Formats: sequence, structure tokens, C-alpha cells
Amino acid sequence: MIPARRNSAGQNRPAACPEIPLTAMFSESTRATSTILPDPSALPAASRIARRRRTVGNVLLWVLQLLLGLFFVYGGLNKLLGLQQEQEIAANFAKFGLGPWFRYFVATLELLGGLGLLVPRLAGVAALLLAGVMFGAVVSHLTILKPALYASIPAVLVCLFVLIAVARRAEIRALVGKWVR
Repeated sequence: MIPARRNSAGQNRPAACPEIPLTAMFSESTRATSTILPDPSALPAASRIARRRRTVGNVLLWVLQLLLGLFFVYGGLNKLLGLQQEQEIAANFAKFGLGPWFRYFVATLELLGGLGLLVPRLAGVAALLLAGVMFGAVVSHLTILKPALYASIPAVLVCLFVLIAVARRAEIRALVGKWVR
């Protein structure tokens, strides 16, 4: 005899359905090969190709994130500490009329964004942050800093950061979901 349980309405119901055994839900081939990770040779060719593309795409995305992350960590430290071309950097930021604090603000954003690109949970949000910083760089090159041709480099970086953010949208949703609840 199957023990009875009470449902939310207080009615008795069987704990399990003896008419439908659990193994009947799966086909013979599924039962024989069911493991946590399926055997790649058992997958259809299209599925193997799609899996390989996802793996290669993920590796390429991490390489891009690593390179851009290191680049922005270096750039942020350069602006913060004045490692190279301090007078030129200070003169460019002085054209904005906001004072030296703005240089340190942008440098901090670049440093945090560069470090964030290297952390899996933060990579998507860091890409959005750096896309915003680079969009500001595009606008500043088009309006204040000359020549306007220099706006093309941050414009390409905006596109790359948007690409990273789209690819890492699941991490963004997970991180934002923790804060928004």
C-alpha cells in the first residue's frame, strides 16, 4: 500500500503514482546513456558543432576580456599615478573645465572596469561600465578634443564592450537580480 499525503487543500492523495513507473518516462536509449554529461559521440552532429562553437566563442570572449581588462587596468593606473605623459593627460582633462578630480574619477572607473572584466560574475556589468566611459570619450573627442578622428578608437571599444555585455547578459541578470529584489 502506498502511503497517503495531504495536499494544500487537506485532501488525501497518493505519494507516488504506481501506474506510471519513473523509468517509463524515458526511452530505452535515454535510460542506457543517461549521465550527467552526455557522451559527445551520442549527440547529433549539429549539436556537437553548436557545442564546439559555444566553447570556442566563450574562449575567444575570455581572451578579449583579458586583453581589454589588462589594457584598462594599465590605463587607469597610468591616469591615477601619472606614470607616462602626465602633462598631456592633465592638459586634455583641463580642457573639460572640471578640474583634476575628473581625471581621477575616469581613471578609477577604468581601473574598476578593467578589474571587473577579469572576474566572471562582474564581467558583464564591467563591460557596461566601460562602454559608458568609452561613449563619454567618443563624445569628448567629437566636441572638445581634436582631431575628431581619434573618436574612432573609443567607438570601436564601445562596440566591443557592448558585445561582451550581450554575451554576458546572464551574469548581468543574476547580479542585478540580487540587488533589485
